[in-house]
Amino acid sequence: MIQLSAHCPGAEPCRFNGERLEIELVVHNSGDEPIQFPVDYYLNRGPVVKLVDNHSGKERSLSRGPSNLALMEKMQQLQPGQSVRIPCEIFAADIERFALRPIDLNAVLSVTPTPALPVSQLQMHSIQLRIVDGRPGFVSP
Repeated sequence: MIQLSAHCPGAEPCRFNGERLEIELVVHNSGDEPIQFPVDYYLNRGPVVKLVDNHSGKERSLSRGPSNLALMEKMQQLQPGQSVRIPCEIFAADIERFALRPIDLNAVLSVTPTPALPVSQLQMHSIQLRIVDGRPGFVSP
C-alpha cells in the first residue's frame, strides 16, 4: 500500500515568497508486502503536479517535459516500511501567472507505480499541499 506525505522545508502551510518552491514528496510502503515502484523515474522527473487556486477554483497542470521511457519501466522494490523522498519544485512564474492575490492554492502531487500503462489504466496516488502568500504586504491565513 502506497502512502504519500509532502512538505515544504520549515513551513506548514508552504509559504510562497516570490521564489521557486522546494517541496519534498515522501512515498512510503505502509503495507506488509514489498511493492514495485519506478523510483529513478520519479527522482528524474518528479511527480505530476496540478495547481488549484482556492480563490477561483481554477486548475492548471504543470508541464514536466518528456518522460524517460527506460526509467518508466525500471522498477525498484520498496520493502514494507521503506520510504523514498522525491524532490519537487514549483517555479515562481508558474504560481505568479496562475494564482490570484494573495496566493492561496493547493498543489496536488500525484504518482503511480505503473507510469508506462495507458492513462485509462493508471492507479494514481495523490496528496494535496497548501501554498499561501508569504511575501511582505500580503496577508495569508
